[in-house]
Amino acid sequence: MLALPATPRYEVIYSRDVFLHIHDKPRLMAQLRGLLVPGGLLFFNRLRRGEGEPSAEFSAYIEQRQYHLHNVHGYRALLEQAVSCK
Repeated sequence: MLALPATPRYEVIYSRDVFLHIHDKPRLMAQLRGLLVPGGLLFFNRLRRGEGEPSAEFSAYIEQRQYHLHNVHGYRALLEQAVSCK
């Protein structure tokens, strides 16, 4: 699913409610980075975890749907890792 062609390249990539379904987020971010032109923008909307441990109800919800979520700091680290691996 993450096998993407190296071309074309884009100035903007937008994703809505997709990242939570993809477990290999480092590979996802690296693939997206490769599809962006220098200075390109990545916009994404996603369900995320808050800081600290989620409630039992939210844990059950994400487990039932097999979502793979990070908090804001986790997504930032993934993005920074993708940029540093150009």
